[in-house]
Amino acid sequence: MGLSSLTKQGREHPDLGLAIELGRRIRAEREALGMSQAELGRPLTRAYISQVESGRTLPSLPALLHLAARLGVEPGLLLRSRQAGPRGYTPADVISDPFDRPPPG
Repeated sequence: MGLSSLTKQGREHPDLGLAIELGRRIRAEREALGMSQAELGRPLTRAYISQVESGRTLPSLPALLHLAARLGVEPGLLLRSRQAGPRGYTPADVISDPFDRPPPG
């Protein structure tokens, strides 16, 4: 299974804030479970998890799904929540399904 990542090229990368916040959330969930970086990442390396938690690496979608499963949380809950902005997610975005609406009356 290829669990690659998008490594940050520099401090000006537009997803740097996302990477830092995502890393903080992953670390918080891992520590709450008393799990080591090696335990969380398996089969990924401890060094990779360290890179993700420090915000230096943004995990690929397969890696994010793997980490969320190991942590026992929905992947969307690891994404940062911003109240404004076109790329932001809020808790309502994660919980509600835009296609799950009652039929027009």
